[in-house]
Amino acid sequence: MFKQMIALTTLVLAATLIGCAPKSGSLVLDDPTPVAIESRLTGEQSGIMAPTVQVINSTSELQALGSPALSAANIDFANNSLIVLALGEQTSGGYWAKITSVQRMGNIVVVHGVANAPAADAVTTSVMTTPFDAVVVPALGPVTLQTEIASVTGMAAE
Repeated sequence: MFKQMIALTTLVLAATLIGCAPKSGSLVLDDPTPVAIESRLTGEQSGIMAPTVQVINSTSELQALGSPALSAANIDFANNSLIVLALGEQTSGGYWAKITSVQRMGNIVVVHGVANAPAADAVTTSVMTTPFDAVVVPALGPVTLQTEIASVTGMAAE
């Protein structure tokens, strides 16, 4: 039963996070520009209850996200944006997220990342978690967000 719950959770997570990705293979931008990652915030307790990938451009958007862990960060939104990859509420430890790169072409921003679920036989903590990874980047302004989030199982956190 527990293995079925993990498999179902992983499937739902993957479908939710990858839902914004293009349907025909990997997204290829004509001339993408890498976006510099200036700093990173990561952890197991974001307080964000549903899976999401978002670009945050203001303090009010950050407060609306409802993450005490991220709201405490001192981000200069006049010069920076925050990109958040959150896995939502999970039933145990062993889940983690990582934004691996960000690319931009015009007003399209593509967030590449990894969402990990623990292996079925992994020893994990028995506590609810809300894993996340967030990166501070130069200000993006209003953009169209696309995601390429790989869903993996049983990988060690990087």
